[in-house]
Amino acid sequence: MKLANVFLPHNAYLLLIAGILFLYGLIPFVIGVFVFNDPYFVLLSKLTIIAALGILIGHRKYKFGSGTITRKVRGNGLFRKSNYDFVVINCFIFIFIFFTITFSAGSIPIIGALTGADASALSEQRGAFLKQRTGLMNIVSYGFSLYVTSIMPFCVVILFEMKHKLRFLALLFMLIVSISFLVKAMFLNFMLPLIALFVSRNDISNKKIITILAAGVFTLLMMIGLAGFNDTENNIVDAETVLSVSYGSSSPLEFLVWRALVIPVVTARDTLLVHDEQFGSGLLLGATSGLVSKMTGRSQVNIERMVFAHQFGGWNDIGNANSVFITDAYVNFGIVGVFVFGLIVGRLLLLFSVYSPPAMSYMAILFAFFLLGSSLIGLMLSSGFLVLLFWRSLQRWNNSSPSTVRS
Repeated sequence: MKLANVFLPHNAYLLLIAGILFLYGLIPFVIGVFVFNDPYFVLLSKLTIIAALGILIGHRKYKFGSGTITRKVRGNGLFRKSNYDFVVINCFIFIFIFFTITFSAGSIPIIGALTGADASALSEQRGAFLKQRTGLMNIVSYGFSLYVTSIMPFCVVILFEMKHKLRFLALLFMLIVSISFLVKAMFLNFMLPLIALFVSRNDISNKKIITILAAGVFTLLMMIGLAGFNDTENNIVDAETVLSVSYGSSSPLEFLVWRALVIPVVTARDTLLVHDEQFGSGLLLGATSGLVSKMTGRSQVNIERMVFAHQFGGWNDIGNANSVFITDAYVNFGIVGVFVFGLIVGRLLLLFSVYSPPAMSYMAILFAFFLLGSSLIGLMLSSGFLVLLFWRSLQRWNNSSPSTVRS
C-alpha cells in the first residue's frame, strides 16, 4: 500500500477517526487514569469514542430499494466552466478584501517579525490585523477569514484540476498571504487539497509524499521561528508543567509538538471543566453559536473565551480557546449531541469526498483537518464550508439539466 493513498479523499473520514481517537481518546485516557486521576480527561476519552462511532455510521452509504440516498457524480472535468466562473468571481472579491484589510492595518505581522518584534508584540499585531476590527471592517475581516479558510483553497485546487496556466501564480500569491499574517498553519489550507488532488491522479509516490510532509514541517518550524513562541529553558519538567498553557518551549520543534499534541487535549478538557463549574453541566442548546443564539432568542455563551479566561487568568476580547466539535456538541446537547454531531460529520465527509465533483472532493481532507480542533457549527457557518456545500448543490442541479455544458 502506498503511503500517499492515506490522503485519498474517500479516506478523509478514517484519518479523522484515527486523529480524534489518538488525540482526544488515547492521550486523555492515559493522562486521566495513570497521571492525574482526572474525571474530565476520562470523560473526554469516552465522548471521543462516541463521536468516532457516529462518524463511522454516518459515513456509510445507505440504500433504499434500488437506489441510494445520493447519486455519485462521476468523471473528471465535469463542470469546469462553472467552476472557472466561481474562481474568477471569488478571486476578484478576495483581492478586494485583501487590499482593503491590508491598507487599513496599522502594522503587518511579517514586517514586525523581520524588524525584531517579540512574540507578545506579534501576537497583538495578529490580533489587531485579523480580529480587532469594528463596523464595516469587522465584516471585511470576517470575509477574509472565510475566504482563506475554504473558498480560496477551493479556487486554487480548481485551477490545478483544470491545469490552468495561472495555477502556480495563484498558489504562490496565497502562500505569500499566509506567511504575511504569521498564522502558522494557514499554508496547509492550500497544500492539503492539492496533495489529495495529486494522490487521486496517482501523480505522487511515497518518496514525494514524505518530501512534501517534511517540507510542511520545515515550513511550520520556520513560521514558529518568525512568529515567536514562549522561549524558555525548563529546569523542572513534569506532567503538570507540560500540561499547562504557560509551558515554555526551548525550541520551535518542541513548541510544535507541544502545541499539536498537548494544547488541543488540555483545551478540550478545560472546556468540560468550565462547563461543569459555571453551568453545572447543563445543556446550552446551541447558545455557544452567535447565529443559533439569535435565532432561538437566547443569550450567547462565548464558552471559548470563558475557557481562555480560565486558562490565562483573565478575560480577553480577542482570546479564544478553540473547542473541538466533540466538546462543543457535548456542552450544547449532551452525549446524544456528540453522537448526532458524529453522524453529521460522517455524512458531510461522505458528501464532500464521494458524492461530489472531483475538485470539491479534494476539500474533504481539509475539512477533516479542521475538525480536529474546531466546532462543527462554527466551521460550517464561519469558515465557508456551507458556501461550498451550496455550490456543490448548484453543480449537481446543473449536471441533471440536459443543457449542461461540459468542457
